[in-house]
Amino acid sequence: RALATHPAQMCQAMSRYQDADNTVLRLFEASRLAALICGRSALELMRSAEKHFRALPLNQLREADLETRKMSSCCDWKPSCTLSASLRARTVPAVLGEVDVFLSHSWYDDSSEKWSALQNWGKAFREKHDREPLLWLDEACLHPDHLEETVACIPLFVAGCSELLVLAGHTYSARLWCLMEVFVFQRTSPDANITLIALEDRSTEGHQSLCDKIDVRKATCFNRSDRDNILSVLKAGVGYKTFNQGVRKVFTRLPVSVSRP
Repeated sequence: RALATHPAQMCQAMSRYQDADNTVLRLFEASRLAALICGRSALELMRSAEKHFRALPLNQLREADLETRKMSSCCDWKPSCTLSASLRARTVPAVLGEVDVFLSHSWYDDSSEKWSALQNWGKAFREKHDREPLLWLDEACLHPDHLEETVACIPLFVAGCSELLVLAGHTYSARLWCLMEVFVFQRTSPDANITLIALEDRSTEGHQSLCDKIDVRKATCFNRSDRDNILSVLKAGVGYKTFNQGVRKVFTRLPVSVSRP
């Protein structure tokens, strides 16, 4: 069922993006991957992603919004009701392909480091583009009343952003969705516009250690069903070894920025 999409309907759904650079190819590949993971049709997922895609202006983010969580207290994709409501009120509707950056991070990494990294990145963006950046942040942009539906669209949300901004702390490589975000962006974006910012150990050795720890089979995810589905798709598709090598290659070839000057 996941791949049983009527070609004419899918082409119609994609037609509005024909003028956007590489957007059609990114979204098509992402919809196929998302369909395999959740078992829904690519067309259905495309429509859901269009309906629920939102963005957060960086100047609407507060340091407290990034509060570090304890590993046992919360999950990757289960926003706290109060914080999510406050953050979501600051988001704006967005069009796939027109959001500047997908923020890939672990909620269990240090929040002050992430805040500092984002402020430095945002300053550079404003100086270059003379405007406020729009970012996709899970806690702000996933819909709390349609959580399962919007989580299923994450590959499309990744592909709907121009850049992937990775804030990599010591737990990043152990989180399954973090690794998937890198994999999806690299797979769907020919130019692979990825920025890696190391939050803690910024040495060459620390970067190598981060790369060495990447193993999708050991990565954790709150939702066991999500984890089982993702691993099943990867095993039957690219294979664990190829996945790990691909993500490690992305990290290895990237210049590492630091979270503070």
